[in-house]
Amino acid sequence: MRKMNIYLKLFAASFFFIHTAFSQTKYSLPQITPHSPNAASLGKYGDIPVSLQNGMVNMTIPLFSIKAGTVELPLALSYHNNGLKVDEIPSWVGLGWDLQCGGLINYQQRGNDDFTANGIFAASSKDDLQKYLSNQMGTVEQNHYFENLINGSRDGEYDFYTYNFLGRSGSFYFDKDQNIVTIPKSNLKITTLGSGNGFNITDEKGNIYHFTIPEYSYMGSVENSDLELRHDFSGNSSYLLGGIQTPEGRTISFGYQNYNYNYTRTGYTFAQVEVQPFSECPGSGLSGGGTAYQQGSQLLTTITFPEGSIVFEHASAPREDIRRISPSSLVPALSKVKLYNSSNELVKEFSFTYSYFDTNKRLRLDAVTQTGAQTQRWNFDYYDDIDKGFPVFFTNTKDHWGYYNKKEPAATNLPQADYNPLITQHWAVENNNLLSNRTSNYLYSRLGLLKQVKYPTGGTSTFNYEPNQFKIHDYSELAALSPFLKYDPNEFGSYATFISADTYTEPEVSGSFTFSSATTVRISANKLFYPESMIESAVSLGTSPGANDILPEFTYRFGAGSLTNYIVTLPAGTYYYSLSRNLLWYDLGEPETGSAWLTIDKISYPPIIPYQVGGCRISNVVHNDGAGNSITKRYEYADMLDSVMFRNKPDYLIRHWMKANKTSNENGSGWITFFCSDCGLYSYIHEESVRPMPGNSIDYKYARELDNDGSLGKTEYEFTVTENLLEQTGVPFAQPIMATWRAGLPKEKKIFSKTGGTYNLVKQETNVYNSSHPYLSRTEGIKVNYDVQCLGTNMLNITDPYFNGSTFARVVSNYQTENFYRSSANVTEYLSNGALSKSATSLYQSAFHTLPTLETSQSSNGTFNKVKTAYSFDYGTSAYADEAALGIKYLKDNNVLLPVEQLTIKTINGVDYVTAGIIYIYRTDKPVINKVYSLKINSPVTLTAFTTSSINGSGSFISDSRYEEKALFTSYDQYNNIQEMKYANNITTTYLWNYNNVYPVAEVTNANTASIAATSFEGDNAGNWIFPAAGIIGNVAITGKKAFNLNGNTIQRTSLNSTETYTLTYWLKNGSGSVSPEATAMQTVGDWTLYATEVTGVTSLSITGTGIIDELRLYPKAANMSTSTYEPLIGVTSQCDAANRITYYKYDEVGRLQLIRDQDGNILKKICYNYAGLPVACE
Repeated sequence: MRKMNIYLKLFAASFFFIHTAFSQTKYSLPQITPHSPNAASLGKYGDIPVSLQNGMVNMTIPLFSIKAGTVELPLALSYHNNGLKVDEIPSWVGLGWDLQCGGLINYQQRGNDDFTANGIFAASSKDDLQKYLSNQMGTVEQNHYFENLINGSRDGEYDFYTYNFLGRSGSFYFDKDQNIVTIPKSNLKITTLGSGNGFNITDEKGNIYHFTIPEYSYMGSVENSDLELRHDFSGNSSYLLGGIQTPEGRTISFGYQNYNYNYTRTGYTFAQVEVQPFSECPGSGLSGGGTAYQQGSQLLTTITFPEGSIVFEHASAPREDIRRISPSSLVPALSKVKLYNSSNELVKEFSFTYSYFDTNKRLRLDAVTQTGAQTQRWNFDYYDDIDKGFPVFFTNTKDHWGYYNKKEPAATNLPQADYNPLITQHWAVENNNLLSNRTSNYLYSRLGLLKQVKYPTGGTSTFNYEPNQFKIHDYSELAALSPFLKYDPNEFGSYATFISADTYTEPEVSGSFTFSSATTVRISANKLFYPESMIESAVSLGTSPGANDILPEFTYRFGAGSLTNYIVTLPAGTYYYSLSRNLLWYDLGEPETGSAWLTIDKISYPPIIPYQVGGCRISNVVHNDGAGNSITKRYEYADMLDSVMFRNKPDYLIRHWMKANKTSNENGSGWITFFCSDCGLYSYIHEESVRPMPGNSIDYKYARELDNDGSLGKTEYEFTVTENLLEQTGVPFAQPIMATWRAGLPKEKKIFSKTGGTYNLVKQETNVYNSSHPYLSRTEGIKVNYDVQCLGTNMLNITDPYFNGSTFARVVSNYQTENFYRSSANVTEYLSNGALSKSATSLYQSAFHTLPTLETSQSSNGTFNKVKTAYSFDYGTSAYADEAALGIKYLKDNNVLLPVEQLTIKTINGVDYVTAGIIYIYRTDKPVINKVYSLKINSPVTLTAFTTSSINGSGSFISDSRYEEKALFTSYDQYNNIQEMKYANNITTTYLWNYNNVYPVAEVTNANTASIAATSFEGDNAGNWIFPAAGIIGNVAITGKKAFNLNGNTIQRTSLNSTETYTLTYWLKNGSGSVSPEATAMQTVGDWTLYATEVTGVTSLSITGTGIIDELRLYPKAANMSTSTYEPLIGVTSQCDAANRITYYKYDEVGRLQLIRDQDGNILKKICYNYAGLPVACE
């Protein structure tokens, strides 16, 4: 205990002594903008694609799916996790889980906020940047500019944004002209609502997503902190989806409740200088300080949509895990999700059951339950070995990539490494108690990973993992990646000592040895070296006699030193070593002798050495159906170093030369200030990598899937991988663009069968990917740091271009975008009588969108078939005159990407012939079809003789003369639902809509809207009838749930054509009364009788009487009508055809189709859902 107390005092002393040393070096670490747990968790889906390419488990539990117009919003619980990260706070549904609904835009500030007074769009920053990039700055002005970038009075980097909504993810930025550019190129239109107000995103269907709910974050150094490693941040770090507006006039609205929590984290950096030549120079040592965080967390409360609403109930008690870092936090977990219809009736409900991992607390999802008469429950089990224990948040026991490794906790997170070749002092030995072991240990990163899911069926899936890793042949391969990738020699290699020398018996020892090839050795040495006591022992090892160019020289120049397990690969050649000790020295009669020793071991590595690189990958999944039957899927990865993408190589070291103003009274002639005198080379070790390491730690290019023993064959995959575009390799590191859109795509898939122990190729799929317009937009910024820093000098007052002040390291911080796509696909099936091959290619020839414009397929007989498509965005012109052209203009103005002309082309003897064509003409006021034209030809037409559509200079739409009109859409309602359409045979089809105009309840052929009426007295639409709502009664109906009581109530239909003969039908409940006009009984079903009559010579019609009626229809005699009723959010409940024959549909308590009956109650179909342990009679 006394030893620990002494250490703490020394630690505190070094902390205090050096605090001014490091405070001179600002903003060394990659800039971050903090986000709430939910925002950060959802953001991962853009960073880490889910596939065998990264060994991730993708577990999804669909909850609801709601619609509004063309927007379908799924709500699902999704599992996306590959290991326990020490600093990661679980989302509100538990560690590794996310609730997929809605969306968000995350903001990443780089440099200053672009739209502030010192931001990149301020005139001063914008002008200086463009002047620098165009090489119009002189040396002095350039130095002033660089100093301004470092001190924050100018901004040189463009901020960055990422979006994630409804399964779409990507990034965007503002270019130098403040135009928004998406990465990769997409068909989305993004507009800003002004600083702090959020964004609108319009998709290619014209749906507008309003990201208007801000989430506030603060990150800044606490008072008197020594560290300023990155810019402070205070502002909106995220904008959550607040609403969706569709072209059909539908809306979806999102409600939130905001919670806040606060915490502080401590960080450290070590500064090292060889010698402090004068007092004004900073010294060496440890600097530390706290960073304060304040985080807003917007949690969903409601989603309202045309058919109803979803209510999110929050747990009554605050989350205990967040309270561990923020004791006053009130942030809850999600307790229940409830789906209501538009009548506020509960349709579905899911509840969430939680506990916590270990006593150190991380939210754990134990079960999800769908309640009802028949409960469905998903139970989850995890790897939570009690003996291993979970870490506290932000502990110093994590690997380079942030995963828990449970190594011996150190005083800081400064990484252990072989610093001998890196720093000009052997500081690592002197400060070893500060250094943290950052190597990976998958047994601990596996903690909290999903182990088993038990489904409502009674079946289970069990997940087994293995470490993420790559394999090497020799340690030198690892060292070449990063000097911070430490390894355990005892784990990797075996050792044989071949040099062991010392001076215990002889005062001087020397020798040599020769290697015929490059050999990796482990060197340990020690010397006693106290020059003030005249003890000057020495050890040398070099490529010539007396040379010392192999050992880290600083160890043996300054003070006594020891070298332990120094690993180095020596090239082929002869090497010489020598050791010496001096004579005795006496102090108070006690003799003391110098000494030296040297040991060199040859290292023998196994042929292949695995190296863990953070987190886990799936090894196998065992599926059990609950009845004793199981299937195992096993996964293997090609993980030699040259077969993986290992992008994130840690680098914790920054070096630059330091100078200071030296004040000296040399020669007694008076005090003189020597400006910018050399202090020396300073090295700074950080706890976080100074090289940005976004995304997953490793990508696998090759993987295979097999059953447990491979007897059923195998499937081999080759994937595309994530790339860091525009990555910088030196200080200052600019953030790269992580091209996740390129990752996880199947390049090749091979399916093998297995017969008699031999694998036989059955099918092969090959895909080729390409990038069109790879530099559609390129925006350049600049990032600057010191190369040589002169302290105490105001550069802005220096005009002498030869002044020896600060110099600067700078990199261009670039953004660019591309359209990345699959350009060709080939499928080959290997049959017993030969191979059958089919291929397809896609060309993306438009600069205005990302859809394919020409798709070609080739069959095995060599025939080529092509489909050529022109879209609304492809008609570029400034003039729009006729209806067709104005319709295209409307689509473009509202960002609606739809096909206008589509040609089918066949290549015959090398000549392209048009065999079919279709043209869509759109309305000028809605994004809907007005007319459809089809090509009428008797024989194929050569493409050269065909007139493809265009808009000419005067704004007229031009097309081939052989097109004929095939369909006319004459009427839409206010929600863009089709009301009437007419085919070329002049037959009109009409639709009536109900239930808030969401469901079609009547289809009529050979009649228009003005001549029909139909109602089942359900929903909110009278179906062209007029009647009082008071007459509607429930719990009695032939279809649906409701009927109409005529007693004291009248039903009317006006605006009829007196020359038309109409058919009137209705169902009357037997014994309930009479109906006028009189009609003929047609059939009786149970308590109901169908009546029919003809009506003519009237302009209006009244239905009166005392009876209860349902399924009331009116239509022209020559027409046919069919009708339907619905249970909103569930499905159709009845269909009544043109002959008034009724079919009924029944659903179980959880919304699944169960029975189909005819009108007499006979079962046409019965569907049984029998779960293990929950049998249901299916008779």
